[in-house]
Amino acid sequence: MSKESTISRISQFHPGWTATSLGTAGVAIATLFNPISVSKIDNQLGILFTAIATLLLAAILPVNIVRFVRHRDEMAKDLANPGLGAMFGTIPAALIVTSLAIAQLGVDEVLPAKAAGWIAFTMAALGVALALTLGVLFFTRIVQKTEFPVAAISGAWFIPIVVLVLTPSVFIRTERLLDQVSLNLTYIASMALWGAGFVLFIFLGSVVAWRLITTPAPPAHMAASWFIWLAPASAGALGYIAILRWSSQIYSATGSLEQILDLFAVIFAVTLWGFATWWLGFAGWQILLVRREMGIHIGSWGFSFPFAAYTALSLEIGRMTENQALSVFATISWIALIGLWLRLSYGTLKEIRSGAIYQR
Repeated sequence: MSKESTISRISQFHPGWTATSLGTAGVAIATLFNPISVSKIDNQLGILFTAIATLLLAAILPVNIVRFVRHRDEMAKDLANPGLGAMFGTIPAALIVTSLAIAQLGVDEVLPAKAAGWIAFTMAALGVALALTLGVLFFTRIVQKTEFPVAAISGAWFIPIVVLVLTPSVFIRTERLLDQVSLNLTYIASMALWGAGFVLFIFLGSVVAWRLITTPAPPAHMAASWFIWLAPASAGALGYIAILRWSSQIYSATGSLEQILDLFAVIFAVTLWGFATWWLGFAGWQILLVRREMGIHIGSWGFSFPFAAYTALSLEIGRMTENQALSVFATISWIALIGLWLRLSYGTLKEIRSGAIYQR
């Protein structure tokens, strides 16, 4: 590849490339939630997916840094684009979700507790800072526009802010790994960040729903935007469960108080899981209608993390309620998730080889 070609690819580097790491980390988390209780193969696969997600992140982040330093104008144009700009949110999202996978490996004693705790905490803190910064920059540009195509509004707008709902899931684990489970700034910040992400999802959900109802359906190449709705609902429920568990630890909840906290966690989680399940069926039907024209491109990775979050929530609720039918359903979802990841990976590698994936 010529020097000019390399420079061109960096200057036009798609902001959604980090979705490959984000989706893979999501698969890692669902896999580490022990979908096959009678075997350790899921734990081994979880380690593998975490390693792949980390390597992808380590390879893609430097390219974004170089682009920011040398091609800031092109990057700013992408950030101001109502469609492309939201994809920058995959960068902090990948940092936070990968940190959750690493923290889980520490909890499972696959990695040294202290090392896993500090690595996960640092990555998550950086991810939160970037999510807040990029979210403000993107939506500031949106509200300052006098007009833009309504068709540019999509579920991708959830990406810059919704990942904040997972911060309690990360920090409750890092606090445990670092032996610092207490009522401190991390606990308060986690609740505040969850609130910011979830309330913004409710607000943006109304806007995106209005767009879906009043204008033609998204084109085939944006089919993954239907699936993105699964992410805030599922990740939001997981974050809320983490908050209540953390609260129980901090306040040394016992007896009736612990039962009440568990009950609230189950009620809220199942409520959001119900919405996510309905939306999965609805979105799945919309995708079937355009499946022949979809193809594989960077945006296709938008299928991966939302479905991974939904699978992880299904596994968690099955465990909390001790419902065998739900646990079986969650395991089937996990198998489908692995198949989805393999399909996306194969298609992406094929498009990289042909060079088609670099075309916007």
